Amino acid sequence: MTFEVNDEATVVADVEANGSEQVDEILVLDEAPDPQATLPVWEPTGNAAVDAALEELHAVAQSDLGEHAEIYERVQQSLRATLDGLAADDDPA
Repeated sequence: MTFEVNDEATVVADVEANGSEQVDEILVLDEAPDPQATLPVWEPTGNAAVDAALEELHAVAQSDLGEHAEIYERVQQSLRATLDGLAADDDPA
């Protein structure tokens, strides 16, 4: 595979023949976005358990890559427990 950078900040890739598809263009950013200019990806929900899980998920970018799976599992378990609790509250007794 060969890559060529053109003046439109894209990379043109030629995939060598072995049944692979050809990639025409891939966007490449000239510089990383300013983290201070990034808006939060979520707004508080008003549910403390959900907000805590979303905050932990939002902070995953600052953690070591090796910790991501554990964080995702913990967030998923927390959100599942919250949903199960809401479903139990709605279930007529």
